[in-house]
Amino acid sequence: MSLRVLHAPAEIAGQASILAKALRDLGVDAHSLAYNPGFPQYTPDEMRPYDAWPVIPRYAGYLGSFLRHAGRYDVYHFHFGRTLVPPHNPDLPLYHALGQKVVFHYHGCDIRDRAHMLATHTHATCTECDPFCVPPRQRMIRAAAARFADAELVSTPDLLESAPRAQHLPVAADLSNYPFTPSSGPPRLVLHAPTNRLIKGTRYVERAYEALRPRFPAMRFEVTEDVGDIHGNATPRRYATTSNASSSDGGRCGRRRCGCSSGVWRSPRRSASRDSGGLATSSRSSVRLCSDNPCRNVA
Repeated sequence: MSLRVLHAPAEIAGQASILAKALRDLGVDAHSLAYNPGFPQYTPDEMRPYDAWPVIPRYAGYLGSFLRHAGRYDVYHFHFGRTLVPPHNPDLPLYHALGQKVVFHYHGCDIRDRAHMLATHTHATCTECDPFCVPPRQRMIRAAAARFADAELVSTPDLLESAPRAQHLPVAADLSNYPFTPSSGPPRLVLHAPTNRLIKGTRYVERAYEALRPRFPAMRFEVTEDVGDIHGNATPRRYATTSNASSSDGGRCGRRRCGCSSGVWRSPRRSASRDSGGLATSSRSSVRLCSDNPCRNVA
């Protein structure tokens, strides 16, 4: 009988589905499960969008999922510090009781110690973040992992400072999704696609482009973002970054241009909601007006 592995219950950067598929290619009986509705290109084997549901049906869904999957796998590979019943993970002791192995795979603010990063680094993810981490939950994850996890993994090396027992597993990519086509000439476009300008360091990317512009005058730099929340349209729209983009306030406050002629920007507010099972969710409730001065609220 082949090894049976479950990747669950959060799809972060496609890692659960990509790793499960790679394991199947190696002959492992692997399955991916996600509770968080995400980008459509991430296709876990089983999508149960419980995180977006009201509290009572959400937790009923978590419990039903646990009953379906408990005891069926040899290894439970949990992503983002969440088990099948997040965020408090009461099911965690049961896997060892059933003789199964547990892996905790960290991806960012589920484990990153903000206080440590601010105290020891002048530039780090936490110095650029409008925090949505929940330190008490992070402490709970660390304590639970120390007691119940057979292995811990991090997706980026900086997280090793916050999870010293972990090993670094580089972010996986399915290269079949990115066929290489040789360029017929010199490159003409650099495309930056942040999910969050602040966390992804957009202002530094823009600043680097501005510094290189004199050397590559024919190169165009663009940023693409999903601005559907403003217009009721979920289609990502692309806009060209202007020559003064790096000197604007856009990188600092994380605002986003809507791509139309109104000049409206939005500022995504991300928060870690305990009600959503502990996974950070986006609340884009503010809209800001583009100006040469720091943003001002208009809604």
